[in-house]
Amino acid sequence: MNRTDPRRRRNRGGGRRKPSSYRHAASAPPVRSRRRGLTLIELVTGLSITTILLLGTLSAITLATRAMPNPNDAVATALNTAAALDMLAADLPYATVCTEAGEKAVTFQVADRNGDHVPETIRYAWSGTPGDPLIRTYNGQPVSILDQVQEFTLVFANELVRCTLRAVGDSSPRLATAFRMLNKPQQAGP
Repeated sequence: MNRTDPRRRRNRGGGRRKPSSYRHAASAPPVRSRRRGLTLIELVTGLSITTILLLGTLSAITLATRAMPNPNDAVATALNTAAALDMLAADLPYATVCTEAGEKAVTFQVADRNGDHVPETIRYAWSGTPGDPLIRTYNGQPVSILDQVQEFTLVFANELVRCTLRAVGDSSPRLATAFRMLNKPQQAGP
């Protein structure tokens, strides 16, 4: 074939050719032999960091749970008992008329507190049955101020009142207080 042969010219100039990089096997694109992913060291490091974060979160939740007040806790019971005793000690010294002064209950009147120009009637009472609540009745509306009372005693001696209060529970403290009556209450009734 000579140079002017039309077949040769067609192959050379106008035909479709492979790219030069594919002509020889030595210049073929490299085949990836490794898959994309994480190495073992990267996985262990990531799991270690995740474990530390989860342990920190668990620790924070545990501390928050322990900090929440538990109504059956000895400290909470002692605080509730002290609050009930404080309420009684805040009301009774201001009694102007005492209509009932027993060992398990006391009913008395104090000066007007709500502006209706009528003395307020307050009663503290416990049934005497362990586990029953201590009830404070204010103008006829009873409210339990301490649940599950084990012991409640009132001792009146002239102007001095001694009060002992203990809630139900093995570790609940027995609280006692004494206070003077600020007014000399009149005894109502026979």
